[in-house]
Amino acid sequence: MARRIFLGDGVPTALKKLAEGQQELISALAVAGISPSQISDLQAAIVAALSPGLSVQSGSFTPTFSFETPGDLSVAYSTQFGVYRRMGDLVWVNTRLVFTPTYITSSGLARFGGLPFTVSAETLNNAGDFSTGSSIVFPAGTTDAAFLFLSGTTLSAISSFGSGVSGTQWGLTQFPTGASTVIPFTGWYVTTDPMP
Repeated sequence: MARRIFLGDGVPTALKKLAEGQQELISALAVAGISPSQISDLQAAIVAALSPGLSVQSGSFTPTFSFETPGDLSVAYSTQFGVYRRMGDLVWVNTRLVFTPTYITSSGLARFGGLPFTVSAETLNNAGDFSTGSSIVFPAGTTDAAFLFLSGTTLSAISSFGSGVSGTQWGLTQFPTGASTVIPFTGWYVTTDPMP
């Protein structure tokens, strides 16, 4: 089911509006089979037209799934799609993961890796739209979720919240062994990594 998640106050309003328009377009292009490099080129053209003089970089990356303690985790991916657009110190990512984890000894919280730049401590927990497959069981008392970018790493996580419940990160229960999972996600974070 699709859930609208917020773009936090750390992202300027103009970039929020740009992201909202691009999210729908980029998701439709990815579903239509347009390659990550073609999507990245399109993003570059849009950003260059709207923000002349801004230092812009784009590319693709390979998102991954794991647990804090992987143990014997084996992940079969059918889709690992990731593109990014960096404008100054803001990084916009669009990912789609379709995977099946298999494990016996794994433990801890779920982690999504492979972000193209290190997440800065300045990053508020900004997130965009993401959908969850119907097989996801939300933690007790929670009804919505957001991606969290983990400071000082190239990792993100998912945290659920609901009426009177906040900050419940997803783990083994949400990603049971042998269950196919679809996680498409679009969001922003801040990096202090230097521009290459």
